[in-house]
Amino acid sequence: MSFAWNRIHKWEENHERAILEDVTEFVCEYYDIESVDDLTDEQFLEIVNFARHEISGYSVMQSGFSQLISYLENQ
Repeated sequence: MSFAWNRIHKWEENHERAILEDVTEFVCEYYDIESVDDLTDEQFLEIVNFARHEISGYSVMQSGFSQLISYLENQ
């Protein structure tokens, strides 16, 4: 029998959720806010700029920033 990892997507989802939680927590601490919903437009643009220009596309943290930005754009 060859190696298989059934339901690997569940592990991936857990890691992605943890990364998003870490990014969200850091953003809230950095800007001294209770929720990312409290970000100003200027702060949001700073985060977008950071994610697009300062973080490698290969960074594991990129998924957290992408999810956060997507959430905020849809608010």
